[in-house]
Amino acid sequence: MDHLLNVANATLDGVALPDEKRAQARYDACHDDDDFESLKRRAVFSRESAGLYRQWMRAAARELANEHARGSDTV
Repeated sequence: MDHLLNVANATLDGVALPDEKRAQARYDACHDDDDFESLKRRAVFSRESAGLYRQWMRAAARELANEHARGSDTV
């Protein structure tokens, strides 16, 4: 059940965090037949979806950290 916490922590007062917005943009661009919000909803019930959600969030966080390290602040 710890994956529930990961999904819930991606927003702060209902506002998506920067890495979630980035993950959503990247996921939606790669999946014509699915969307990030649906993945997020499935993650509450499915370990596989929760794992995919965490992977997309980690990738987005790494990308954001790399951009900040280079001095870029674009999304």
